[in-house]
Amino acid sequence: MVAEVARTPAPGAPAPVRSLTVTVLGAGYVGLVSGACLAELGHHVTVTEIDERRLGALRSGMVPIRERGLDDIVDRQVAAALLRFEDARTVDVTKSDVVMVAVGTPSQADGRVELG
Repeated sequence: MVAEVARTPAPGAPAPVRSLTVTVLGAGYVGLVSGACLAELGHHVTVTEIDERRLGALRSGMVPIRERGLDDIVDRQVAAALLRFEDARTVDVTKSDVVMVAVGTPSQADGRVELG
């Protein structure tokens, strides 16, 4: 699944035109998978999280999401220094080219979402 979508380009394939600095806010399914795939494509990605247990697990190499190939991508990109995990309260997003918000949106009892 993830491994098929975000696999490393074939030998001889052109590198990304420009490597971006990306901050992903939220290390849930969407944030972690997106961040890992962006790193796999050659971008420098910081995935942020406010949950200290989840952040600690990620920093120690434990991927809390079950998605085929994700563990390998995360391990490879952390080792390549393209993917890192930080406390969301300490990251300066103004230094990023792209900021992706990947946090849950609270809903009301009837399912409606309050955005404002």
